[in-house]
Amino acid sequence: MDFLDRLMDFIEQNVQLNAVLKSGKLDEEDKAITIIPTPGSMGARFMDLGKTHEYSFQVLAKDPDQVLVRKVLYDITKLLDGLPNSAIKSENGSYIFVKSEVYVLPHYVETTEHDNYIYTAMFTAELEGGI
Repeated sequence: MDFLDRLMDFIEQNVQLNAVLKSGKLDEEDKAITIIPTPGSMGARFMDLGKTHEYSFQVLAKDPDQVLVRKVLYDITKLLDGLPNSAIKSENGSYIFVKSEVYVLPHYVETTEHDNYIYTAMFTAELEGGI
């Protein structure tokens, strides 16, 4: 399934980021943004044997400028919260995007030993089709 790649493309096309968006571990660079898939649950199973599932993920952003890192994370949250059906399209047909919502609003996590501020928000996307 190519959802994570399409999600990253969608964010990069619609939000002015302060760093390169990656997936996985938060980089040690002063400025970094990452998306980390988190555990989710199965959604619904339908009479035609189709199913939906939740794809949960966390966005972490780090920057020495606390105002900037908070703004970037709020911009990502504003973009993804309530995103409508089919807004993010699969390139290989592995899913149909149904919706996404924020379930943990952006908040402060910590200040690193190099005085970089880390903020996070958590989201869930409902996808129809494969996992």
